[in-house]
Amino acid sequence: MNKLPNLNALDPTIQADIQVRRSRYEVMLDQLRTQVRNPSQGYFGPESMTWQLYREPSIILGGMRALLLQIAHPAVAIGVAKYSDFEQDTIGRAHRTILSMVQIWFGDLNTANNSARRLHIIHSMIRGQMVWETEDEIIINPFCAADSDLLFWVLATIIDTTIQLFEKTVRPLSLKEKNQFYGETKIMAQLMGIPLEEYPSNLNNFYSRFLTYLDTGVLKLEQEGNAITKALFKLPYPIRRFQQILAEGFLPEQTKPLFAFRPSRTVLKVVLWAARMVNRIIPDDLRYAPHFHQAMYRMALSNRQRPRLIERWHYWLSTHIDWYFISNKLSPG
Repeated sequence: MNKLPNLNALDPTIQADIQVRRSRYEVMLDQLRTQVRNPSQGYFGPESMTWQLYREPSIILGGMRALLLQIAHPAVAIGVAKYSDFEQDTIGRAHRTILSMVQIWFGDLNTANNSARRLHIIHSMIRGQMVWETEDEIIINPFCAADSDLLFWVLATIIDTTIQLFEKTVRPLSLKEKNQFYGETKIMAQLMGIPLEEYPSNLNNFYSRFLTYLDTGVLKLEQEGNAITKALFKLPYPIRRFQQILAEGFLPEQTKPLFAFRPSRTVLKVVLWAARMVNRIIPDDLRYAPHFHQAMYRMALSNRQRPRLIERWHYWLSTHIDWYFISNKLSPG
């Protein structure tokens, strides 16, 4: 559930701004479409690092890390607190967010565009103010969730978390693979609404900008961030404690004091060891996440090939079991 306002009820100035943002976004989306050679494959495909990284289930171990880093930005926390029922629908909100990203990564062209457009519309309606108090004055900075700097921070937490978790649980990435993955994130950035000229041109520039958020005091846990953190960790103690250990272990050192979780190096080592063992022992086809197999099913049909058994199995699950993790929109019905 969300608490987005009715567009027609917004201030005329904000309505005009939303329309300008949407027009610019559609131009960017049209330009991206022209670069896609196979609409059934979508923006990425089996040879992309995006598919190779996000088909690994162990990446989800970093989900809490990414969420905590996002809400450590006061503007992000204000937007979440003001426009979502995070206290009553924490799991549902997380699921919808993950599903939207999966549809962009693994969906065909129409699915990816529709999911990206939906996110952009929602972000363009989320407005707020950050208030900074100095010795001499109170500074009020209005923001929109579709502003490039906020979108960059959200995407940056996902990118950095993905690389960190893949290397910790699967295998080290070569510099060539990291650069390829980062090149693919430029597509993701534009789908989110970040103009290419406002996105770091290479991986080194990306991390330079990422570190400025960590090192310059931009991140702080204020009232909204604290409330969201409590909602994220409201499960029974054993589960909550395990969540906190994982989050603390993966968080950058600069942000650990914000949350003050008690570490447990032993538990963290066991989890990472178990994840690596699973990745070594379980065959790839049985290990890869459902959305990867659903995308491969769709591509097989588009190429007039018979999908493999495991791809047919995941497609059947997605169309017959309501609670199955990924929507059947990734595959043709």
